[in-house]
Amino acid sequence: MNRKKSLHIVIAGCGFSFPLGEALTSRVRLLASALDKNGASVRVLHFNYSERPPQINNLETKGAYKGIDFEYTTGNTIRPSFFISRCWLQIKGLLFGLWRLRQLSHHGQLDCLCLYGRRHRIIIPIIFICRLLRVPVILDLCEWWPVFTNCSRREKAIFFKYILEKVSGVITISEHIREKLKIIYGKKGINMPILKVPILVDSVEWQLPPSQSDDDSQKYVLWCGSLSGYPQTVKFLMRVMLELSNRKGEAKLKLVGAITPFQIKQFRNYQRNLGLTEQRVEFVGYKRQEELKQQFSAATALLVPVGNTERELCGFHTKTGEYLASGCPIVTTNIGEPANYFKNGVNAMLCKPEDAKDFAHNIQLLLDSPQRAKAIGEAGQELAKTVFDYRIHGPRIINFIRQEIIVKKCSY
Repeated sequence: MNRKKSLHIVIAGCGFSFPLGEALTSRVRLLASALDKNGASVRVLHFNYSERPPQINNLETKGAYKGIDFEYTTGNTIRPSFFISRCWLQIKGLLFGLWRLRQLSHHGQLDCLCLYGRRHRIIIPIIFICRLLRVPVILDLCEWWPVFTNCSRREKAIFFKYILEKVSGVITISEHIREKLKIIYGKKGINMPILKVPILVDSVEWQLPPSQSDDDSQKYVLWCGSLSGYPQTVKFLMRVMLELSNRKGEAKLKLVGAITPFQIKQFRNYQRNLGLTEQRVEFVGYKRQEELKQQFSAATALLVPVGNTERELCGFHTKTGEYLASGCPIVTTNIGEPANYFKNGVNAMLCKPEDAKDFAHNIQLLLDSPQRAKAIGEAGQELAKTVFDYRIHGPRIINFIRQEIIVKKCSY
């Protein structure tokens, strides 16, 4: 029987934590699991520290998580307090990480590298050493870096003129990014393999039992994400709650995510200026997965507002998959990636972009009709199982690497 050789794939870079963390960590973890379930040998190499006190999720610098070997090449997961210490740790992580890649390649344990992160001081050396080792590199683009306000002119130049040209293939999370890449590579005359892999979720892990909450407790809707990274989204949801309050909607908003007292004060000031009572918004703080499940289970609706901005149109919020898998109905916006997957009133409630009144109206429909909310939640759960579950995408990614990426190795 002719069996294909097992692929050795390294997921490397920075900008995420492992194995515990938020959106990008979930992406890395589930991509690794998808590859592992389909016979690949997968290793995660983190080239930097990831934890910032006081919120620390990962202390182990090496180990295995659900069969996935991982290692922090810095030998430390925590960001040092002193600038010189941080610089030394980053240099150490980079040098040891590059040596580790060479070692893996020498022992035949590096067939392909999947790259994450935006820090070019780490990304460029990884691409460079892989080209020397004749190892193909795939860039996974979960967001379109150039539209970020903190993306400098130099960083954009490096992204367009080096990174995009030197990788062997790209995985994108959205159709918007894929179309952008097609235009860029078309102008350069480069035939670059591109695979769209949408948000990934473990639909079994996030499937929840019926809510055990007290029927007399106050109903709530929930948003989970980076409050500091998406302040405009938080403010938009406060305006939604004001509209809901005007409609006599008896629900409060729970905002889940790490937040500082200073940030809470800023948001509370905005809330007071709107005329929205403090009791209508609760800052829950960071919650681990088991706690999140409980919060999802008792919610009336889970919210995914997508702003009509280039950054949001290019992205696809990872939490959407977890929301759907929980069986709780979601309220989102009829633009960007959600518009490609959801049907209004069937598996989600779709709203006009940046329209607080329409968002509040759709939340009110769910509050008024528990049976409708349940049906939409169940249909969304089925979508998570059949479209976004990581198990479905494993064979696609493996075939992409074998048939379109590995063959490029000979052209280096």
